Amino acid sequence: MARQRAEVARATADQKQAEADLEEITAARDRLLLDARTREAQRAQEQAERAQRAADQAYQQVRSATTQNTQLERELTYTKEELAAKEAAAKTKAKRRTRAY
Repeated sequence: MARQRAEVARATADQKQAEADLEEITAARDRLLLDARTREAQRAQEQAERAQRAADQAYQQVRSATTQNTQLERELTYTKEELAAKEAAAKTKAKRRTRAY
């Protein structure tokens, strides 16, 4: 009888140790999963930040190109107006010369 009690006690102790080991292994697994998910989230965050910087840079390039285009259009309009005025002046001058003869 004492032998059976000792075996039961040993089996109970082994079962409790196994349960404790299982809890420890489960906790370690959970920590590893959490660490992996954290690293994945950090990588995703860094990728999002890089994408945002690239988008910001592209936006600035578009703004710069648009500003440059607007300036060039103004210069072209001014040049066309200047040319039209010179042509009109030349025509007027040519008419005056023709009338003078």
